[in-house]
Amino acid sequence: MPQADENNSTIHVDDDESFPLSEIDGLTLRRLEPFLDKIAVPKRERYADLLVGLIRAQSARNAGDQGAAPCLRALVAILQFLDADLIVADLGITEVLGALANALNDILQGAQPELLSADRYAGPDEDESKGKRGRPTDRARYAGRGVVAFCASLLIEAGFTRTDAGKIIAREAEHLGIDWQRDDRITPKRVLRWRAEIGAGGPALADEMYETLKAKQKAQPLIANKSEAIALIRHYLSGMLKTAL
Repeated sequence: MPQADENNSTIHVDDDESFPLSEIDGLTLRRLEPFLDKIAVPKRERYADLLVGLIRAQSARNAGDQGAAPCLRALVAILQFLDADLIVADLGITEVLGALANALNDILQGAQPELLSADRYAGPDEDESKGKRGRPTDRARYAGRGVVAFCASLLIEAGFTRTDAGKIIAREAEHLGIDWQRDDRITPKRVLRWRAEIGAGGPALADEMYETLKAKQKAQPLIANKSEAIALIRHYLSGMLKTAL
């Protein structure tokens, strides 16, 4: 049976395996500590039920059902396995999985749950080449918009005009081979629009990425000059935007 050592620094699962509590954040650890002496290996029957549920879900998918039903079946099997554990039940830590299961069930009933709505995570984008509204197929691109917007702010704070900031980022993006969509370059106009949308009703993912980078940069030394600012935005673009877009 897994148990903590005398100074509660490690959870021992068996003779060959242990889990250092130092890897758990403080809040989680405080919630977990009262249960350390109660942690036990799941019963064989419970684990078998989990496997059966997952196998049935995977079999349905292998048979051609690529919809939500096999996903829901697998998720329900996981929830039943976890909720049968008294510690999990006491902590109430499967609510987030339950919300996802409810959303999948709503889809199967013909509803459109807000949790899985694309509109919840990404705002509309102006398709400049076609003159109509649309959105990129990959939501990760909206995180890329946050990177671009943050780079614009860095350059403006370093003393560049808004116009020059847009041009510099568009030039660096082109140099790095970064497209917004297929063969569709990031233009100075897009750069400035994405910066203006931060905190003003734009995509939530862009806002989140912008704030993340802002907090990260705040912990770094102040930018000394414009050349350093350009080198820094080149770093952010090459290191993060290539994967975001």
